Amino acid sequence: HVPVGAPPFSGGVAGFFGYGLLKNCEPSTFIRKNREAREGDVWLGFYSGVIAFDHESGKIFLVLNLPEGDEPAPAFAELERGLQQNAEDVKATHMEPPHFISCPQSNFTRQEYMNAVERVRSYIEDGDCYQVNISQKFSVSGEYDPVALYLKLRSINPAPFASYIDTGSVQILSSSPERFIRLQDGLAETRPVKGTCPRGKTQDDDARLRRELLGSDKERAENVMIVDLMRNDLSKVCLPDSVKVTGLCEVETLPTLFHLVSTVEGKLKHEFSAVDLLKNSFPAGSVTGAPKIRAMEIIDELEPAPRGVYCGAIGYIGYDGAMDMSVAIRVMTLAGNICSFHVGGGVTHPSNAKSEYQETMDKAKALLEAVGK
Repeated sequence: HVPVGAPPFSGGVAGFFGYGLLKNCEPSTFIRKNREAREGDVWLGFYSGVIAFDHESGKIFLVLNLPEGDEPAPAFAELERGLQQNAEDVKATHMEPPHFISCPQSNFTRQEYMNAVERVRSYIEDGDCYQVNISQKFSVSGEYDPVALYLKLRSINPAPFASYIDTGSVQILSSSPERFIRLQDGLAETRPVKGTCPRGKTQDDDARLRRELLGSDKERAENVMIVDLMRNDLSKVCLPDSVKVTGLCEVETLPTLFHLVSTVEGKLKHEFSAVDLLKNSFPAGSVTGAPKIRAMEIIDELEPAPRGVYCGAIGYIGYDGAMDMSVAIRVMTLAGNICSFHVGGGVTHPSNAKSEYQETMDKAKALLEAVGK
């Protein structure tokens, strides 16, 4: 029995689905480079117990899924011990700055990234595509406490889909602002983010930049293209005429950025499950491009490193059939003493190469501050 007000995830599978799984979801995509990131393409844990904190009400929920006839008391005692241990681990976390071995380095020079933008523009002129998301990858060596680094990232850049995953060999630290796909009571929802500008230093600056973002034909065109793509993806598994745009190009405010966000919803067909919905939508259109398959082929050609968890999905699929996945952006991977992260942006024909490069650096700001540079 799950009490009223309990968390939406009350047990099931949770973890990440890496971008490389596109080969399984879109098998017709022609990928030249056979490569895999350190963290692999997928990591999932199966959880019968959940500890959830409701910061608004101040309540803590302990939820267990047990076989019929099992005595709950011992399992609850174990869950409470885990809660106590977690609290002690966080208290013991050292927040001192890390000891650096190197400064952050990108796998693109500024000129190389701008060349990639111009290559995408050439593809658009040739009629291959309308939009492609191109990312650069930063890496830095240092001595990090993974939990301390995550807490620092979360304090600098609080985000609605922040998450921390420890796979044992690799830690995944995300401050994602974007919902990829949610399924609740048969209703599917996706909220693509497309269109970004930095926050201002004053309230007047903020107001001006917000107006400029809302009035940008380029940013709006990017967002609408991805909305059309996501409508198409949802239509594969949703009831005819149920797929609707319930919010278009609305401004969402984050500590360092403004985003344009849209909402697309649809009613899942009875014969499909959360897994079907995820497979038919993966990876998110906001981090690939349009048309999706050709965009992913161009990404494979132009990006020098595998994306790994970046631009995949982080979240859960519950035993009750519900699902909530974020787009794995603003995400760090920590493997030993190497911390790495990607930042990218959507390129369209009106794109300016210098501006696109600067957009990636704006998105990198919070991540670079978290690693101390």
